[in-house]
Amino acid sequence: KTAGWGFETLLACHISHGRLQAPLILFSSKRVFPGEHKARIRMNSTKSETQTLSRPDALKLAAAGALILIALVAFYLFANQLILVVRVMGLLIAVGAAVAIALKTEPGAETLEFIRGARSELRKVVWPTRAETTQTTLIVLAMVILMGILLWLFDMLLLWLVRLITG
Repeated sequence: KTAGWGFETLLACHISHGRLQAPLILFSSKRVFPGEHKARIRMNSTKSETQTLSRPDALKLAAAGALILIALVAFYLFANQLILVVRVMGLLIAVGAAVAIALKTEPGAETLEFIRGARSELRKVVWPTRAETTQTTLIVLAMVILMGILLWLFDMLLLWLVRLITG
């Protein structure tokens, strides 16, 4: 329950009716006390959820789309004149140029920053060892086989009971 905190869920350190209110950690490592969080949320939500593109960004994205479209048309138009390798290389170069243009826009920069953050988080993952993966896979296979046998036996029991009742 949120106890009048809007959509913010209460943490374990919050006691209802306001007797104890430990500081919250929102948006950064700065401590924010209850009551301050709404102002902080408003301060950080200056960008609208539906962002409009600036004119230069829209033109860059349109140019990138047009470049890909022209490359695709050329790929099929020159099907008889050029060998496949040349057409594929031209298409890949055009797509690379279009991606480079798109990354120069604000949405492209945000996407690139998201990818960098995702890669950074991926490096922090502790992956299981080969032995752990093998053991877990064998346990799952054994459980699937065991459950399959148990369900088969249960099905046979029910079939026997239905035949006994129906004659």
